[in-house]
Amino acid sequence: MDVNIIRRIAARAAATLLCVAAGAAPALAQSVQLTDSSATVLRGGSYAGTNFATDALLSTRASSDATYVRRIILKFDTEGSIPAGASIGSAVLTLTVSGGNGETRTLTAYRFGSSYDESQATWNVRKSGLAWSSPGSDLAEPYATGTVTNGTGSRVSFDVTALVQGAVNGNFGSRYTRMALVDDGGSSKDSYKEYYSDEAGDVSVRPTLAVTLAGAAAPPPRRPSSGYVTNY
Repeated sequence: MDVNIIRRIAARAAATLLCVAAGAAPALAQSVQLTDSSATVLRGGSYAGTNFATDALLSTRASSDATYVRRIILKFDTEGSIPAGASIGSAVLTLTVSGGNGETRTLTAYRFGSSYDESQATWNVRKSGLAWSSPGSDLAEPYATGTVTNGTGSRVSFDVTALVQGAVNGNFGSRYTRMALVDDGGSSKDSYKEYYSDEAGDVSVRPTLAVTLAGAAAPPPRRPSSGYVTNY
């Protein structure tokens, strides 16, 4: 048999095997990194009417005096960035610490259902003329906890996979993912912690929601590099 014919047959066979293998391979995961968090701080007591959207840092603190209580609210556009009903493999919220006082603390990530305007939100209102149903944001279910120290550059992370899955499924009336980070521990001035906001010039230290989609389509198989054109 002509050697060129043998080579063509071999190339076709190799290409067929590649296509079969690609069809049998599991789908590759797809990751989305969201850094636009519309994050701001809500502070109670004598600061209950103050908006902190222009502050360079975020903060949390637990206190028996409402004036010193601070909590963070964030929202991520999982409506425009993730298809409705997509299967979420994992979703992790991460904040980077810029400093604070010495106690190691536990923060809880809560869902809240109300929309808010970052430039208007305070302890009392979610946007101009519209109060929270409960002062300090409308906390719903707790979804995750994270441990935070005051080490500059250290990070605190929260596994919010179930929350993001519920959001993209439309279970909460909106496909945005909205969260509040609250220090539910005992009152202490040493509970005070600071974090970089989404205004930080260094994108790597901004609050980030890292989402991995399960079951995303795999890329098409590469054609064999035999030097021969095959049809398959």
